[in-house]
Amino acid sequence: MKKCESCTSCGMPFKSAADHALGNENIPYCPYCTNTEGKLKSYEEVLQGTTGYFIHSQGLDPKAAKQMAETLLKKQPAWNQKKHSGGCCS
Repeated sequence: MKKCESCTSCGMPFKSAADHALGNENIPYCPYCTNTEGKLKSYEEVLQGTTGYFIHSQGLDPKAAKQMAETLLKKQPAWNQKKHSGGCCS
């Protein structure tokens, strides 16, 4: 199995196993994009979290932050198709 270099949901870089959900390098998502079982959250939940991240980290207004989050997420393997295919790690 190919190791992912970044979260296939939000694009967060993986620098160590701790950056993967549950600390498991075989999970292609970060802890922010998954639930407590390591399963991918819904698109709406990830969009909301990513929007909040842009508001707080970059000082964007909510509308601009949401547009930026939507642009980012639509480029990610987890969201660029209607049905999730497993991204780069399948």
